Amino acid sequence: MKRVMVLSAMALVILLSSAAIQADDTQRVGATARKAKGMSEKEKQWRENLKAMTPEQRQLAMAQKAMEKELAPWQAVRKIAAEEKAEKTVAAIDKVIAAKEAQFKKKLEAMAKRKAASADKPKKKRPEGEKPKKKKNKAETEG
Repeated sequence: MKRVMVLSAMALVILLSSAAIQADDTQRVGATARKAKGMSEKEKQWRENLKAMTPEQRQLAMAQKAMEKELAPWQAVRKIAAEEKAEKTVAAIDKVIAAKEAQFKKKLEAMAKRKAASADKPKKKRPEGEKPKKKKNKAETEG
């Protein structure tokens, strides 16, 4: 019985130490890869262009970038399927891509409607001398 307990404890120690070593190795590899990769010139240029944009243009550009990232894996798989002449797979992936693009267009239209609605509404301004009253917490009213 003692022998089994000792062996179990040793196995547990070995597993934990190997997991810790592996985690440390992956952190080192990830850090060096990030340093080596850095930002590409294209990414740096895109970020510079973002700074010069208005908030609405920036929101649109970021949405388009997110859409490109979302579609990238689908387009890569589609390219492989096209090389292998898998027509049904290509057709299915095309449908998925078209659906995602349609969904993106709907979001853009909704964003444009919200912008138009907010532009049409005049902003409510409070009178100069008045400040809004703060709501009291339950603790303040009870105490």
